[in-house]
Amino acid sequence: MSIDAATEMPTVIDKRTWEEGTWEAPNYNVRIFAPEITSQLRADLAATKLFADLPSASVSNDESAPLSLKVVVNAFGIEEAGSNAYRVPQVLANGALLPVYAATNVATKGQVDMGGYVMPSTNIVTSLQADVFLIDKGQTLLIVKRSYQTRIKLGAVSQRELFEGGDGFGYYGVAVGKAQGAKAIADLADMIARDPSWKLVPEYRRIAMAQRVARQKNTLQAKADAAIELLSLVRPVTYTASEVKLLHDELFDDEVRANLFNQYRARILGFDDAEEMPASQRLTPEQVRRLLDDTSLFTDMAIDEMDRTILEFAASAMLPPLRSKTKQGPGARSAATAESADATRIRGQVADALVQKLKGDPLLQSMMLEIADKAIGRQWPAMKDMLVQLDSPAVKNYLTTRQ
Repeated sequence: MSIDAATEMPTVIDKRTWEEGTWEAPNYNVRIFAPEITSQLRADLAATKLFADLPSASVSNDESAPLSLKVVVNAFGIEEAGSNAYRVPQVLANGALLPVYAATNVATKGQVDMGGYVMPSTNIVTSLQADVFLIDKGQTLLIVKRSYQTRIKLGAVSQRELFEGGDGFGYYGVAVGKAQGAKAIADLADMIARDPSWKLVPEYRRIAMAQRVARQKNTLQAKADAAIELLSLVRPVTYTASEVKLLHDELFDDEVRANLFNQYRARILGFDDAEEMPASQRLTPEQVRRLLDDTSLFTDMAIDEMDRTILEFAASAMLPPLRSKTKQGPGARSAATAESADATRIRGQVADALVQKLKGDPLLQSMMLEIADKAIGRQWPAMKDMLVQLDSPAVKNYLTTRQ
């Protein structure tokens, strides 16, 4: 999978704060800075073949690289993640040499533990959180925004290793952070490359363009036209995002996950119990186990997210605002009535398009029902009228409960 258009990658924006560390409050930031992050991330991403090319912004132009990949690093540091089996000998060593331990602890204001300084009793995690934006430079248009967080675990580390490479105890994990930080950057590149949302860049571009046109024209008809156009992009999924998360919840064993999935799917289909559901819709523990390795589930999650974006936009075009913007005064009643009739007709067009897209697809309908939960006040009658036309068991159950 590759994004066809050439894409430039400007220097990463590093939003970390760099307060000087002290013994009482060491600075945990990884000492890899924006130019280094950019250089490695650009090379790692180019190696994944996700992008056709990733030149820097200084050597590209609008013709050679119409897209720009903007990366913002919000957090990039190390953190202690508990102790390990060396904790017991560490405590015994401190007890055997208690005076030395106490003196060291006081002298370093609690930052150095004598036993921990020589014994690798600390577990370390390197964490990197970044937002990634794909921008159409010619249109000055944000196409996709994705957020990622990677955590690289490092096992047994001593405090001596953690203080290596720094000038004093206020600089924590300098040497370790650089080594682990490079792994975190590589892992970030891998996460971006494996994210199936990038397969949907053409669709997200159409979404962004249609929404921009609607905003620029600033009329209900323009918004309705954009919504109806975008509904053609909505795709069916085999599993909803909620179902995928449930299937990958490793807190439960295969049998429990199968039972939870079947109960959840039964509610989507409008059954009171999973046993009433057709066998073809139920999963066995064996099937659940096999799905753990099925990468198509993550494609379903990406499509689910795109579908919800479109359905929410369509719902906003179909529903009236919570509060009327019509000014009151002499002669206002006839003007308001005329405007309301025209608006009702336009919203009805969106409702008809939604019914056509949703009818016969219970998984898409389940997404719409979650959106319907937010329809309150004067919005609810329009939402209800659209839902009634779907005439499915799950929607009927929802309407009965909502009444």
